[in-house]
Amino acid sequence: MTIILPEDSSEPLYRQVRNALERAMRNGQFDTVPLPSSRSLAEELGVSRNTVNLAYQEMVAEGLIVAEERVGYRANSAILNEKPVEGDSLLRETRVDWAQRLKRRLDEDLPIIKKDYNWQAYPYPFIYGQVSNSLFPITAWNRALRTSMEYPHVHWSLKDGGSGDDPLLVEQLRTTVLATRGIRATPEEVLVTVGAQHGLFLTARALLRPDDEVAIENPGYPDVAHILAGAGAKLVPVPVDGDGLRVDRIPSSARMVSVTPSHQFPTNVSLSKPRREALLASAHRHDWLILEDDYDAELRYVGRPAPALRAVDPERVIYVGSFSKFLAPGLRMGYVVAPKPLIEQLRLERRYTVRHPPGHIQRALALMILNGDYQRAQRKQRAALREKWELMAKTLKLAFGDSFKAPTGGTSMWVRLPDGVYADQVVAEAAKNGVLIESGASCFSANHPEAQRYIRIGYAAIPVESIVPGLSKLSKVIHEAGRTPNATSTILP
Repeated sequence: MTIILPEDSSEPLYRQVRNALERAMRNGQFDTVPLPSSRSLAEELGVSRNTVNLAYQEMVAEGLIVAEERVGYRANSAILNEKPVEGDSLLRETRVDWAQRLKRRLDEDLPIIKKDYNWQAYPYPFIYGQVSNSLFPITAWNRALRTSMEYPHVHWSLKDGGSGDDPLLVEQLRTTVLATRGIRATPEEVLVTVGAQHGLFLTARALLRPDDEVAIENPGYPDVAHILAGAGAKLVPVPVDGDGLRVDRIPSSARMVSVTPSHQFPTNVSLSKPRREALLASAHRHDWLILEDDYDAELRYVGRPAPALRAVDPERVIYVGSFSKFLAPGLRMGYVVAPKPLIEQLRLERRYTVRHPPGHIQRALALMILNGDYQRAQRKQRAALREKWELMAKTLKLAFGDSFKAPTGGTSMWVRLPDGVYADQVVAEAAKNGVLIESGASCFSANHPEAQRYIRIGYAAIPVESIVPGLSKLSKVIHEAGRTPNATSTILP
């Protein structure tokens, strides 16, 4: 209960109780539960039961509460909504003009990703960024959580870590997770974060000054654009083609380059070897810092993944990763690898926001990696995603012909629509047919001529048996949209 009596009031005590109860009811505290019994409320407030009963009797007389047999008193929402609050005129006179008080967001004009987080209600959820619950290693995760609450691990699970991280998780990151990407790092060069976005945010806060130029991919990850702009950066959109970021289009005046080299967000193309070499060489020549978001690096189904950019240049590259793809985005676990001076600054930034990620989750994840459960879950997840990727690639190739190029990996397909067909229209119509996809419009800079030409089709969350029927329904939606004047379509009938 949150029933608070005023510290200094000349009103009779029962009236103070009555008014406090009314405030609580108007705040929704008793929308779904009955009011407390007179005995329990009297004990909670330190008053007599007679005082509480007097308050209840007055509220019954006013119609604010009603008595129910074997339940007690319930709030009468109909009367509460009609009856004005005592002192409401004073509140109106002193109401804060929040539109004037709120500071203008520097990123408020940028496109925003639109997602339906009720994706499980759709029979065909081709949604990006979610994982299949059936593939989450529930047994292994529960075992790790239990072990992390036993000696000697419980100390690290429950203590206030200040600005530090769980040393076992840092060690497992260094020796197991980062090693697969060719990265060598000392413990002082690693920071655990509340997801990859948190790492991007901390980095932007620590490094960027007002009007610093930052090159971003176009199309690219909308949230990183918001994070960088929110830190005061001047965004410079740079085109992406079949070889990834156009390094030759990055201005020499840039202070930082944000890139997703393993699988570009959202196109999934990999930054080619010549482009990687050109990016690193240009960074040295022009004194750029590189913000590497190693998005979907582990999910490559064709050929061998290239090492992370940080593996080649540990001084100039700031590396951001997460565990979202192989565990679950809801766990919010990520990390940053960077030179020691920057990590020290990021620790301070983190300390005064979230302090540190939950110790219990850090230790449980460390134990999963240590005993091999994480790697086993990783292999199982990769095999399941590869099966879906093959089916998606085959079906979309049949639907779109040579205009569709399957990516080498990842968890989504980036599909160009036929001429005259618009992404937002397709997304809306597909949803009516139970097919959930995403428009590519938010990934482009404002007013980009290609913004409505692409859709994004994720396949991590959807069951494999739903892929073909779901794509068939989507094809019909696109085919219908293609019947409009000036539209052409090669979609499956």
